[in-house]
Amino acid sequence: MNTDASFRFERTVDPNTVIWALKRAALLIKEVAGGNISSEIIDLYPKPIEHFTIDFSV
Repeated sequence: MNTDASFRFERTVDPNTVIWALKRAALLIKEVAGGNISSEIIDLYPKPIEHFTIDFSV
């Protein structure tokens, strides 16, 4: 199934940034449109992705 989300994740968008983006979007909705944050975030991602490091020398 082709969706906007599948298109982004096919291009290696870091799944670990989704929670940050969700929190930011909720905050903007609250501030701009007067919305409410109704619950905590529940992350049901089946297998967490480890953060990676890149070693380099200057």
